[in-house]
Amino acid sequence: MDTFSYCVQIGATGTVPVKVNSAQFDDGYKQVSGVGINSVA
Repeated sequence: MDTFSYCVQIGATGTVPVKVNSAQFDDGYKQVSGVGINSVA
């Protein structure tokens, strides 16, 4: 049986970058969509 001795990080936070396409129109409307099916790095 394997035993792992990693330290537990309580309250760890982070951000996940997401690739997006966006288009801004003259009437103020902005359209945003993910890039492909694997947009999260």
